[in-house]
Amino acid sequence: MLVAPKRHSALFAASLSAATRASYRCFGGVDSERIGWLHALSERLGFQKIMRNICALLVLLFAFGVASARDSEKSLQEWIGDPSHGTFQGTIRLSGKTHGDYHRGYRCPSYEAATFAVSIVEKAHLHEKTPKALRATLLRSLAGQSCEPAAAGQYRPLQLGNASQIDNGPEAGEEWTALRVQAPDGAEIGLVYDASIYAIDD
Repeated sequence: MLVAPKRHSALFAASLSAATRASYRCFGGVDSERIGWLHALSERLGFQKIMRNICALLVLLFAFGVASARDSEKSLQEWIGDPSHGTFQGTIRLSGKTHGDYHRGYRCPSYEAATFAVSIVEKAHLHEKTPKALRATLLRSLAGQSCEPAAAGQYRPLQLGNASQIDNGPEAGEEWTALRVQAPDGAEIGLVYDASIYAIDD
């Protein structure tokens, strides 16, 4: 007699129980003795215990998700409330001007594109040490994600992402931060923004 492998027992039990319930719905009490043995077999395989564990896990994941969302919102509000990040009345004001070889903000097609661009700079710190090399990595990463210099206007932060710093020496530096923002045109986009206290914008 063939025996189902252990690793498939849970899936088998779930399928068996689903088949049992479907049979009850379709046939009601007809031929209940024949259907009943399927239900008994699923009980012996521990299907109800498996389902209880799954439900408990889902509840824990939901609670963790709610707590994480609250923490993210708190972090965002704290970030916005710090005037050293160049925020004013809950928004970021960009001039759209060039500062040396870069702009203070870059508009990306999505929040995910912005976080990916910043993550490349984070990884580059493992093998690149000079500000010039890191800046070049940033610009390549932005271009690769179709991020372009952000137009002048006010951008409202909606979600705070990852950040990577470039140290340019004493009292000089960049803090490239990924954000989900509402752009001046009303669209929700990604923004890679230099939130350093040393950043210049006018």
